[in-house]
Amino acid sequence: MKKLTVLISFVFAFLLINQPNVYAEHGWLSEKDGEWKAKWEEKRKEMHKQLGLSEEQEKQLEEHRNKFRAGSEGMREQIKVKREEIRTELQKSDFDVNKVKQSHEELKALRNKKDDARLDGILEIRKVLTDEQFKKFMELKDDFKGRGKHGESQEGEKE
Repeated sequence: MKKLTVLISFVFAFLLINQPNVYAEHGWLSEKDGEWKAKWEEKRKEMHKQLGLSEEQEKQLEEHRNKFRAGSEGMREQIKVKREEIRTELQKSDFDVNKVKQSHEELKALRNKKDDARLDGILEIRKVLTDEQFKKFMELKDDFKGRGKHGESQEGEKE
């Protein structure tokens, strides 16, 4: 009975891990993903227009965005793998507490690394923009997300 439970757990975990791949293969994610990217691209262009960026600034920000995106995708994938390691280990009937704690420590380190990269990205943007542009950028960033600080709407109510 124990072997059957473990086998079912592995099959279930396999299906969960491969679900995004199935959606992508059939094009179920690509349409929605494409809509989201197009919408964000419009917002980005509008923001650049409102900031009054020079061609040189646009070029520098584009280079920065491409560099940041490449690094963040890798970290996002590593975080996803660590979460799955923890989930898989916890589902075992004879799970290893030390292994779960070690994976959790590694997950925290990856999150910290991701946060550090985000701060580095903001500092890079700060170097490209003038003081006035950066102030406006921070205001627009919250407006374009439709939120203020800490998940509050523009009216100050918690969502």
